[in-house]
Amino acid sequence: MAESTLKSIREVSPLPSAHFPAEFQAVLFRLWGMADTQKLAKVLKTTPENIRREMERLALDPDKEVKKEWRERGYITIIRNTWHLLSMAQQCELLDITQQELDIILREDDFLWVKMGNLKPVFEGTFWRELDERELKRTEEIARFVKQINEKLKDFPDNAFQFVSDYYAECPVMLKEYPSFKHSDLRFIYSYFALYGDPLIDERLDPFPDRLLQEYANYGVNGVWMQGVLYQLVDYPFAPELSRGWEIRQKNLKKLVDRAAKYGIGVYLYLNEPRSMPDQVFEKFPELKGHVRNAGEGSASLCTSTPEVQNYLENATYELFKNVEGLAGFFTITRSENQTNCYSHSNEDGCNCPRCSKRSVPEVIAEVNNLLSRGARRANPDARAIAWEWGWPDDRVEDVISLLDKNITFQSGSETHLKIHKGGVPVDVVDYTISSPGPSDWAKNNWEKAKKHNIECCAKVQFNNTWEVSGVPYIPVFELVKEHAKNLKNEGVKHLMLSWTLGGAPSPSLRLASGIFDGEFEEGREVLSMIEKVFPENEREIVYKTQKIMSNAFREFPFSCQMVYTAPVTAGPRAPFYLDKTGYAASMVGMPYDDFHTWRADYPVDIFEDQMAKVVYPFRDAVLKLGEFEKENEASSLLREFINCAKGSLVHFESTLHLFRFYAAREVIFNGGSEIFGKNAYAVMEEALCEEEKNTIEALKTQSSDSRIGFEASNHYNFTRQDLIEKLLNIDYVKKGFVNFKK
Repeated sequence: MAESTLKSIREVSPLPSAHFPAEFQAVLFRLWGMADTQKLAKVLKTTPENIRREMERLALDPDKEVKKEWRERGYITIIRNTWHLLSMAQQCELLDITQQELDIILREDDFLWVKMGNLKPVFEGTFWRELDERELKRTEEIARFVKQINEKLKDFPDNAFQFVSDYYAECPVMLKEYPSFKHSDLRFIYSYFALYGDPLIDERLDPFPDRLLQEYANYGVNGVWMQGVLYQLVDYPFAPELSRGWEIRQKNLKKLVDRAAKYGIGVYLYLNEPRSMPDQVFEKFPELKGHVRNAGEGSASLCTSTPEVQNYLENATYELFKNVEGLAGFFTITRSENQTNCYSHSNEDGCNCPRCSKRSVPEVIAEVNNLLSRGARRANPDARAIAWEWGWPDDRVEDVISLLDKNITFQSGSETHLKIHKGGVPVDVVDYTISSPGPSDWAKNNWEKAKKHNIECCAKVQFNNTWEVSGVPYIPVFELVKEHAKNLKNEGVKHLMLSWTLGGAPSPSLRLASGIFDGEFEEGREVLSMIEKVFPENEREIVYKTQKIMSNAFREFPFSCQMVYTAPVTAGPRAPFYLDKTGYAASMVGMPYDDFHTWRADYPVDIFEDQMAKVVYPFRDAVLKLGEFEKENEASSLLREFINCAKGSLVHFESTLHLFRFYAAREVIFNGGSEIFGKNAYAVMEEALCEEEKNTIEALKTQSSDSRIGFEASNHYNFTRQDLIEKLLNIDYVKKGFVNFKK
């Protein structure tokens, strides 16, 4: 089998799953219900009979139904959960893909390779072997433990991906009018569960079933967006083989456009153009070769300063918008992580393109946007083009704006460079936050510059969730959403991009923002007005009171970009405890490991702990109040969703606090100390284990109640039912090992 083209930043050994006596047992445990015995036997180099026997030893039913959704919609979960257990070759065998296909997933699925830490542990893999007497005894202990847990959870079944079935179910009768019909200003969003890949070729991957579109319309959304690559959507003149299937994609895109229009929703594409090309293309068209980012990489920018590429960009959008009648528009990122134009990864002093190096960054960026817009509007004068400033040089934003065509809408990240203080620690926000409502002065200044040039403005926001906690449909903090939405309206911003790839669930938060921008709600009582529109009368008071508690608590969240990317707020209760140091660095929304100093970023240890506690304890109080209400009343589906979002948020916050306390106390002990946070360090570690045990049980129950808990579109399931049961096993193992640790 071919070797991976991805190179690890350093060589490391895999982390053992010490709570299992044999590593292959961890494979069986984590993949139970994701792969059948035949597949597991092939991967682990044994027989199906051996796999069945080993599963039974672990109290796992070998005949459990394997859900096809795990392969189709949960493959990232499978890759992540076996990263330290299976070699890449074994992962390919498990997923029935080639090494090249796995490399593409790791590179293209929202930078999964980065999320895995830019490294793959060095080992040949995990294989079945016979267990010795000691290992069999430990396996019996595990089986008893698993049976006890399953008995406790017998009323809380596994329902992974139930939400997918719900959204693809037959759509209720259409209303004659939706809130989305009431406004002309744009509010567009990404699908809650879209997959990377090629959904316009494979209709099974349809990211916008009718029920989802209808719910969006009910909450005031009038646009949806999806990724698009021009050379896959039109006939590509420089390498036609890359366009194979473009006619089918256009046809299916037209179907989606027509279907969405029934709900008053327009379809928008995310264009990141023109994509860099391999050297083979430039052998045929050497005159089009632009900036080379890394010598020897085998690719270069397709130079947008050449007439041929300029004609291609304009004609491509013209053909696309002409053939897909009704396509609403597109937005661009012109300096993203992907290599596109010659200035997508360089400034003038670093550009080696013979043409673009003689031009300015603003000139090239504006030109790309103008060409794409002119083509689209030539086919459809109503097509909207949105230029997002993400990645533009901070000091040259107005220079780009001044060169944009006046019919292009300028978009700025609302919270970018928001200056905040949490626990007295100053932070400059990168990207987005809900805990500190925007907009920032930087964004406001950008919009003022756009208005000066008679260009309309759009704000990129996250009103449902952020990386502060992504594994819930929405964080129930309506006061913060209200504050942000009102601030934006006061700035005269007309249009909203409501989410990146996370945050795409239909929710009351979206309805709140829509009502505020439409002037539908009475000044000073916007949140209560939304609640009165959405929730049954007897539930309004408890929803209003508890969201206020959670909103105030969430303001204390110790935000920093580094923190939300590396702390366990994404992994949540999946993240295990380690008594010994792992030596691994936390990775971006992937593996927090025990790297707690990276989690806290610039926050001192005691302040980070205190700020997380200020979030956790009020959230606990709110969840307790909701539970008491639910005992006395039959909750509506909307209230159950609200409660599950509150509980789901809390379990992520709790895990972060417990793990942080555990590792901070562990370090004190390793350094010869005895106290932390005003307590005995050993007591802090033991308390963290006990509290996290309760939290993990709560996570299991909450996920069973709402299959969306723990899920996020670009990471799939951050934790599964089996992950959580394994976490309980991990806690039990660490507790037993604590006796020797104290010595």
